[in-house]
Amino acid sequence: MKLPRLFHHDRPSATYVAGLIMLSLSIVLLATALFVQHQPRRASVAQNPYPNGQAVTMGSVSMKINNVTYSDGKKSFPIPPDQHYVIVDLSVTNVSDRPVNILPGSDIYLKKDSGEVSYLTPFELDEPFHAGELSPGETVRGQISYAAGKTAKYKLFVDGIWSGGVIPFSLR
Repeated sequence: MKLPRLFHHDRPSATYVAGLIMLSLSIVLLATALFVQHQPRRASVAQNPYPNGQAVTMGSVSMKINNVTYSDGKKSFPIPPDQHYVIVDLSVTNVSDRPVNILPGSDIYLKKDSGEVSYLTPFELDEPFHAGELSPGETVRGQISYAAGKTAKYKLFVDGIWSGGVIPFSLR
C-alpha cells in the first residue's frame, strides 16, 4: 500500500514553512501574555499608618476612618472578658470612572504587630457598612466590627484590588 504524498516536492513549500513559523510565534506570544498576566503584583504599602479622620486616595477610592469605638458586647453578642468589639465607622468614595466592588469581609482586616489577623466579626451595629458595587463618584459610609484583644495594638488594613495596594490606618 502506497501512502499519499503530502508535498509535491521533497521539501515543504514556502507557504507551509511561513504558516508553521506564524503558528509557533503565536503560541510563544500567547504563553508570554498569560505568564505576564498571572504574575503576582507587589502591592504597594504605605510606610506609616494614616490617622483617623484623614482621607486617603489610592487606587480607585478615597477612604477615611470617621470614628473608632469599642464595646464589651451585648446580650446577643457576648465576647470573652479579655476582648472587645472594635467598631470602625468608615467612608469610601469611588474616585474612578468605573464601578468598583467594595467587599470589606475579605478586603479590610485588623492586624496586630505580631501578625495575627482579625477579620469581620458580626455585631449589632447602628449603621452597618453596605458592601457591593459603588458607582463612579458615589460614597458609602457605615460601620464594620472586629473582635480583638483589649490590650493589643491593632492597625486596620485595606487590601483590595480597588484600593490600589495596602492602606494601613491607626485605630487610636
